[in-house]
Amino acid sequence: MVTKIMHESIVQAFELFQRGDLDGAFRRGRAALVGQPQHPALLQLLGVICCRTGDLLQGAGYLRQSLAQDGSNMATRLNLATALISLKAWAEADAVTAPGNITGPIPPELWRMRGYVVQQLGRPAEAAAAYEKVVARWPDDFESWNNLGNARRDNGDGAGAVLALQRAAMLRPDSLPVQINLAAALAIESDFSASVAALERAVRISPGDPAILLDLAKGLNKLERYRDALVPLGEGAKLAPEDPRFPVEMGLTFVSLREYAAAEHAYRAAIAVSPTNLPAYVHFGSLLERTDRADELGVLLDQAYAAGVDPADLAFLRAQQFRRAGRLEEALALARMAPVDTPPIRKWWLIGDVADRLGDAATAFAAFEAMNQAADVDPTNPPGGAAGYRRELAQMAAATTAEWIAHWHPVESESERAAPVFLVGFPRSGTTLLDTILMGHPDAAVLEEEPFLPRAAERAGSFGALADLDTQGAAALRAGYFAEVDAVAPQAAGRTVIDKMPFNSTHMVAALRLFPDARFIFAQRHPCDVVLSCFMTNFQLNAATANFTDLLGTARLYDQVLSYWEQCRALLAPPVHVLSYEAMVNDPEQALRPLIGFLDLSWDDRLLDHRQTARARGYIPTASYAQVTEKIYSRASGRWIRYRDQMRDVLPILAPWAERMGYGM
Repeated sequence: MVTKIMHESIVQAFELFQRGDLDGAFRRGRAALVGQPQHPALLQLLGVICCRTGDLLQGAGYLRQSLAQDGSNMATRLNLATALISLKAWAEADAVTAPGNITGPIPPELWRMRGYVVQQLGRPAEAAAAYEKVVARWPDDFESWNNLGNARRDNGDGAGAVLALQRAAMLRPDSLPVQINLAAALAIESDFSASVAALERAVRISPGDPAILLDLAKGLNKLERYRDALVPLGEGAKLAPEDPRFPVEMGLTFVSLREYAAAEHAYRAAIAVSPTNLPAYVHFGSLLERTDRADELGVLLDQAYAAGVDPADLAFLRAQQFRRAGRLEEALALARMAPVDTPPIRKWWLIGDVADRLGDAATAFAAFEAMNQAADVDPTNPPGGAAGYRRELAQMAAATTAEWIAHWHPVESESERAAPVFLVGFPRSGTTLLDTILMGHPDAAVLEEEPFLPRAAERAGSFGALADLDTQGAAALRAGYFAEVDAVAPQAAGRTVIDKMPFNSTHMVAALRLFPDARFIFAQRHPCDVVLSCFMTNFQLNAATANFTDLLGTARLYDQVLSYWEQCRALLAPPVHVLSYEAMVNDPEQALRPLIGFLDLSWDDRLLDHRQTARARGYIPTASYAQVTEKIYSRASGRWIRYRDQMRDVLPILAPWAERMGYGM
C-alpha cells in the first residue's frame, strides 16, 4: 500500500510539472522523496524544478544525486552540466562532461557544453576538438562555429579560426559577436583588409557601439588609411566624450599623417578628459621626445606626477629625457626599471643605446639581441618576409643582364618637370642626416622615405615589363609618380626633387626607365658600421628590414643589395655622386660643396645648420630621428671596432666591401 501511495505521489508530481504547476510539483515531489530518497527520476524532477525557479545550487544538488543513481541518464547529465555552467562550477562541470566518465554515445548537446567548459578552463585544444564534433553533427549551428573559431584562435591556429568564423558569419551575417570575433581573428592573421570589412559590417549591425568604432579606426590605421580612420574616431568621440581612448587614437592617427599640432591637441584633450591616463602621457611624451622638445617633456612628466600618475609607470619616458640631457647612468637605471607593459622592443633599444654611449659594448649588444628577438616574434613582423625579399632581389639581379637591357624599348624623356634625384644607399649609411641637411636648401624638396618609385614601377605590371615600356607608357608612369609626390609635398613643384629612399638602390632599373636622365646620390659608410647600426636600430619591420633582426642576415642582405647596385651601375652607367658619411661628419662643408654642384644648386650656408632644419621639420619618422636632432658627431664612425668579437662571423662578408670603398679593417 505504501509503495502504491509513493508511486501515485511521484506520478502526481510529474503531472503537476507538466501542467506548469512547479510549486505544487515540488511540494508533491519532496513529499514522495521521503519514502524514496534515491529515486533517480524524482531527484531529476526536483533538480529541474529548482533550476527553473532560480535555485541553481539546490537544483544542482538534486541532479548530482540523480546522476549518482543513474549515470547513464543523458538528460540528467545535460541538466546538471547546464546548472554547473551557470554556477561557474568549472571543475565539477569538467568532470560531468568528461568523455571518460560517460558510457554510450555522447550527443552534440553535451559536446557543445564540453567545449564551453574546457574553454573556460583554458584548454583551447580540447575545446576545439569538442566543437568540431558538434559542427560535424550540426553543420548549421553558427554559435558552435563561432566558439570553434575562438578556441582555434586561442590554440594558435589562426587560419583554422578564420575558416570557422567565416562559416559562422555565412550562417548568421547579422550576428554582432561573430563579426567582431572574425575581425579579431583576421587581424591576428594580418589580413587587415578583411578584418576592417568585418568591423564595417559590425558597425552596420550596431552603429552606436563606441568600442566597435574604436576597433574599426585601429584597423584602418593598420591599413594606413589614416584619413578614413578619423571618421569612426570622430563618431566614437561624440558617443563617448569621456572615453580618453578616442583622442589618444586620434593623436596616433595625426602623427601618422604628420599633422603634429593636431596630434598634440588630441593628446592634451585626452589628458583633460582623464588626467591620469597613462597612454596619453606616453604617446604625447614620445612625440615631444622625437621632436627634440626635451624641456617640454620634463614639464609634461611633472604634470603627470602632480595628477597622480605613478612615476614608475613613466620611468621609460623619464629615461628618454635623461638620455637627451646626457644623464646616461640615470637613463640606463630608469630604462631597466621600465614597467612590464613597456613595449620590449623599445625598452631594449633604449637600454642598448644608452649602454653603447657609455662604452659598455657587452651590455649594449645583449640588449640589442633581446630587442631583435622581441622583433622576431612581433605580430607586425611579416612571416617569411625576409627570405621573400632576398629571393625577389635575387630574381631581379638574375634578370638584369646586358642582353636584356639591349632589347629595351627606347624611352624618351619628354617631361616638363626635371627628373628627381634619387638619394639611395643602405639603411644607416647617413641618408637621414643628409636629407635633413639638404632640406635646409630653399631650392630643394626632399621626399622622406615614401615608396613613390616602387609604386610607380608596380603599375608597369612586373619587373620584366619595364623593358617593354615605350615613351607614352613611361610618361604615364611619370605622371602618376609626380601626382603622388604633389599630393604629399605640394612644395616640390619648381624645386629640385630629392627622393630619399635607401632601398631605391635596388630600383635603378625602374628609375631609369621612368626617368632616363635620373641622377643618384649614393650615401656610403663603412660596411661594418652600417651592418652593426642596422642590427642596433629599432626599425618598423617590413620585408626588407625583417632581415635586420639577425646580424648575419643583415650582412648577407648588405652584400646582396650592394652587389646588385654595382651590377646595375656597371650596366647602366647613370650619373652617381658618392658621399661618404665619415667625410660628411668630419668636415660637412668640404663634403657637401661637391654634392651641391652635382645637384646644380647654389651654395647656401643654411645647409650647415642641420639642427635648425631638424627642429623646423618637427617629427622625424625614420629610425634615425634620435641622431639627426643632435650636433653632428663622429662617435658612430668606427664604432664597430668595439664590437669586433660579436661581429667576427660577418667580417668575412664585409671585408671585401670595406676594401673596395677604401676603409680599413
